[in-house]
Amino acid sequence: MRSFCVFSLVLVAACATARPPVKKFELNLPEQHAALDNGMRIVLLPDSSSDLVAVVLRVAVGSAEDPPGKSGLAHLVEHLLFEIRPGGPGTATLNALFRQQALDHNAYTALDSTQYLSLAPSSELESLLGFEATRLERGCTGLDQATLDRDREIVKNELREKMGPSQASALERVLSEAYPIGHPYRHTPGGREADLDSVTLADVCSFVERYYAPARAVISVAGNVDVARADRALDASLARVPARAPAPRAVVPPGLTAARVVHFDADIATRTLVALTPLPAEDDELRAAAEMVSHWGIGGFQLSPGAVGFSRIPKRGFERAEIERLVEDERTTLGRFFERETNFAPLRTLAACRLLLGLEGLLARADAYAGLAANGHGPGLLTNELQRIESISADQATRAVRYLLDPARVVAYVLTPAKGSTAAAEARPFAPAEDPQPDELPVDAGEARGPLAVPPTTGEAEIRSFQLDNGLRVVLRRMHGPVPVASARLSFAVGSMHDPDEYPGMALVAASAISRPKIFARVEATGRTVPVSMRVPIDGFSAFGMTVTGAAAVDRTTFAGRGLAKDQGLLLEGLASMVRKAE
Repeated sequence: MRSFCVFSLVLVAACATARPPVKKFELNLPEQHAALDNGMRIVLLPDSSSDLVAVVLRVAVGSAEDPPGKSGLAHLVEHLLFEIRPGGPGTATLNALFRQQALDHNAYTALDSTQYLSLAPSSELESLLGFEATRLERGCTGLDQATLDRDREIVKNELREKMGPSQASALERVLSEAYPIGHPYRHTPGGREADLDSVTLADVCSFVERYYAPARAVISVAGNVDVARADRALDASLARVPARAPAPRAVVPPGLTAARVVHFDADIATRTLVALTPLPAEDDELRAAAEMVSHWGIGGFQLSPGAVGFSRIPKRGFERAEIERLVEDERTTLGRFFERETNFAPLRTLAACRLLLGLEGLLARADAYAGLAANGHGPGLLTNELQRIESISADQATRAVRYLLDPARVVAYVLTPAKGSTAAAEARPFAPAEDPQPDELPVDAGEARGPLAVPPTTGEAEIRSFQLDNGLRVVLRRMHGPVPVASARLSFAVGSMHDPDEYPGMALVAASAISRPKIFARVEATGRTVPVSMRVPIDGFSAFGMTVTGAAAVDRTTFAGRGLAKDQGLLLEGLASMVRKAE
């Protein structure tokens, strides 16, 4: 039996806000860490409140390792490694086995990593770990040209469906301008269609052999599992994958090119400014603050591990002086706004609480911990992240804003609609290559005709329903999971089918307007009024880390809220206030 390093986190903490009193809550998330002889790292996250188990395999290889002229290879490999046939030719693929045993399975490729995720009843833990062992051990064994051709078209169609040619071409152009030739971040993880067409089966096998080694992998398991059982399952599966030395990782040189303004035509509908700015170095004291304010304050997106971006439609114009003035104005306004601790505290609260809310689901929890472990964090992963957030001061946030929005660092791209631009995308149909091998497990007719066996449940839930004097029907369900989260849904029997003829879309507009109240705050240092719901999320919900959405369907409109259980009263009060405002 291998030795697991146990870190039992019983955290009594508060998502502190500037509003007294501060309520505390208890978070009980034990972590257990180990390493196999072949170099693979293991993270166990036991949760006896669930009947399920989530398994995430994170491999330290991503699109940054795509060879020159073969962009998208890492993503294509991700797809192909579901096509392995553990039983040999003519038997079911790994994908079919997952469909048979798991409730959910998926994968995604990023710049620097590839993740494989699965969720199943806890009784299937051994199967899930065995599948991942097969993925690592078998590699491209058994893959043929017909499978490569079919999955290549699937990947290309996926790119068209998710982004469309207009968005993809605009982003590719921005990346090609932002990073120098040869930089591993100069293309998206999905790759370019022409490069995908050049990928051969030999390219696939070489990539898997070079990078899919146990020493590059982290396995994270969350759910109803104990150490003894996990130890036996690991010994029977992943521990048997032979150790081998992986190829070195791609060298990532310093990032963005020098600050400048670049104009180019793109297949888009509206003239848009896309601005990119580098993050401080990993060991810089402003790094954590910069990551926080870029996401929650500036409203930016993560372009790469070392750079963030944000888009705007300037009111003044798109020339260099006007863009620099826009950036400088935002830098001054937000920087002075965050100088006051009372203004910054809600942002820190939001980041900490959203981190916790993101750990409620088993798959998300396993994925988050796999990422933290792969990045070198040891036991106490959640504690370290919370402490990192709580340690950020208003002064650091102010300096981070001034760093990120320094016109001398910002690279600006002005995208202008090209002549004849359609700004539309659709997936193209394709004729898949014929594959004579079956991809489904045989069905037992007798079993199919019989009743479905329902396994006993271990997760406790208390359900109560009643009706208020005003006619509102209420259903309460109490859960006993380790992450203290409260969710609320308020549903009305009215939807798009009730739109007036003269106002089509009224239900959708109403749902959006009610769930997104604009709150304005005066920045005393500049005398300006800033719509903080657009830039600084300090409205009543976000100040407590809550999320609230409104959506209209054909026959109903639903407002959903989610936050920490300690604030469930505020969550319900907020939903009620939205209804009162609508009246």
